[in-house]
Amino acid sequence: MKNKKRTGQQGFSLIEVMTGITILAVGILAVVSMQVTAIKSNAYSRQMTEGGNLALGKLEELTGLAYDNQLLSTAAGDNPHQEIRGRYNLQWTVADGPMSNTKRIDLQATWTEKGFIKRVNLTTIKADVI
Repeated sequence: MKNKKRTGQQGFSLIEVMTGITILAVGILAVVSMQVTAIKSNAYSRQMTEGGNLALGKLEELTGLAYDNQLLSTAAGDNPHQEIRGRYNLQWTVADGPMSNTKRIDLQATWTEKGFIKRVNLTTIKADVI
């Protein structure tokens, strides 16, 4: 058999392979970090949406009640009104509105997330429609 001399390169060197793997690993770590951030942001957004929807639903329920309903009482002993729905605390205060025969409803949905209190505030005016 004849020994053939190799002319030119064939394949990759170990340094080239290690450099490629390092660049790939850095890229994968960046993508994983972005995924973790996206998951946390989605969870926060879900809670804000849920709290906002509960508050808006309750506010719509209150504006649909009769003007003299007990849940719309402006008496100091009745305020603030409160309702708990799961992890969310809905609290509203009813006061005389800016014009005669109106009531101002201030509603706040609060919940605790990782030791911090989160809240959504909504306000509306209810008129005594005859």
